[in-house]
Amino acid sequence: MRILEAKKPYHFEVKQEDNDAALRCDKNNCAIAQAVKREMYGKIIGVEIGSAIALVIYPGKIVRYSMPKNLRAGLLNFDETGQWSLKPGIYSLLPVSNHHQRNVQTVQYKKKQKEYDANRIDKDRHLTRKIMRKLSVNPRTLAFNEKMKSCSL
Repeated sequence: MRILEAKKPYHFEVKQEDNDAALRCDKNNCAIAQAVKREMYGKIIGVEIGSAIALVIYPGKIVRYSMPKNLRAGLLNFDETGQWSLKPGIYSLLPVSNHHQRNVQTVQYKKKQKEYDANRIDKDRHLTRKIMRKLSVNPRTLAFNEKMKSCSL
């Protein structure tokens, strides 16, 4: 399947029925996913809601959206308590910013890698830096993952 970046924001309405049908610690059945599924019934295959990125799965393609801060906070609170802290209403999934798009990250990484390879002196030091780069984690993602581990289903 092709993974595409969203060009426009997607607006959807969260209703009380979405809150009631939502499951804690389930990226496919949280309140946001329930609302998107309800509004796009028949047009999409599924929805995955993460701490920073939401994926809407259409037949033949996947569209990436960015999660706004208010939805992120509401999602974390829902996974902890089981209560949707935001009022029912209209919310939006935003297009992914240019800096966080998949193709931009790949190009930037390759450019930095070429510069680094040109200036590299010691091969072992290169391997150590590569390992350290893989170990670095976004603190928000780390916090979200810790809260997801603590959820009991």
